[in-house]
Amino acid sequence: FNPFKFGIVGGSDSHVTAVPYRQKNFFGVHGTADDTIEKRMSGTEVLDLNSLWVSPAALSAVWAENNNRESIFAGMKRKEAYSTSGTRITLRFFGGWDYDSQSLDDTDWVKHAYAKGVPMGGDLPARTTSGAPTFAIWAARDPDAANIDRVQVIKGWSINGQSFEKIYDVVWAGDRKPDPESGKVPAIGSTVDLKTGEFTNTQGSPQLKTVWTDPDFDPAIDAFYYARVLEIPTPRWSTMQAAELGMQPPSGKGYTAIIQERAWSSPIWYSADEKARAAAPSGLRVAELEKQGARALNEDELQWLVVGHTLQVDNKVSGQRFEILYGTEGRRVITSVDGEPASTAAMAELMHGGTANYKIEGSHLTTDLNGTPLEIMVYQLGEKYLAAKRDEYGFVNYEVTQLEK
Repeated sequence: FNPFKFGIVGGSDSHVTAVPYRQKNFFGVHGTADDTIEKRMSGTEVLDLNSLWVSPAALSAVWAENNNRESIFAGMKRKEAYSTSGTRITLRFFGGWDYDSQSLDDTDWVKHAYAKGVPMGGDLPARTTSGAPTFAIWAARDPDAANIDRVQVIKGWSINGQSFEKIYDVVWAGDRKPDPESGKVPAIGSTVDLKTGEFTNTQGSPQLKTVWTDPDFDPAIDAFYYARVLEIPTPRWSTMQAAELGMQPPSGKGYTAIIQERAWSSPIWYSADEKARAAAPSGLRVAELEKQGARALNEDELQWLVVGHTLQVDNKVSGQRFEILYGTEGRRVITSVDGEPASTAAMAELMHGGTANYKIEGSHLTTDLNGTPLEIMVYQLGEKYLAAKRDEYGFVNYEVTQLEK
């Protein structure tokens, strides 16, 4: 039993008796504080929350044999559920080992999909072939909302205590071609008129379906997969109501004039069997490193290695290389990522926080990333310096080099 195998549901924190979930009829969530269009569009604050930041509620959907309490709760228990950002998108997501391109053509395809695999929320059956898992996916638009832009599969996995995620565009509307290097499909066109707060359903497709095979499957690594459905661009409620008042649509922190509503399925999990897991290369752990004669640097040695120096940090799992300048006043900044200058705030933020405070106490080098401590210990083995991050389960995943000033 894995307590971290969650299904997906959606809801709201609404303080009115009827929960608003449509952009086009949003009527606020804080009673009389935002119950008129003028109050909402003025950005009035309730408990320090700007009314323009609030969005309509998400919805939960459950696949059940019958529309009764017993069947719906059974569907929740097996995690055969998905969520939307508020529209009534229909989403099916199945995983198995032998779906093919014809699997969705049969009018009885759902019945056959259950027979050959598992639905969202399930665990892939034991692997009996040498191939990769396949997924049958079908999404249909809300009849009272926008067409579908694309369907994606998000895959997550971990290696030596490090977590990874990759987004795959698996089926999309129109004749757009994926970028040959990134594989990402270009953005779909927008029909939103900011002056009128309206859009047309001339882009996208009413439904999309496909059978997708993981192109990067490694039988030795546990993984999860979930589907995400994106609608075409549509106006946010604040854009529609601005048009009603004859205002410019607001935009700023926490909201935007144009959105893409979406749906997320519960995941399907793959677990490697003992044979496949045993065949995978094992990472170096602290206990093994110490058996080789390595020792942790003490506080004085860490001060000498770190303070006032630029360190080259090689992530042995991901292959990324960082150059980090540790100042003499307890601040550090990432100056380079994979040989490219970390010249933008967005890049620096993406790569573990950019500029941040650090401190050295005993054998620990701790960086404060917006209130979350990133704590490492550095070990010396011969002329090499190796590092282990506290939350990576004892794996020694980094090599550290002091660069010349």
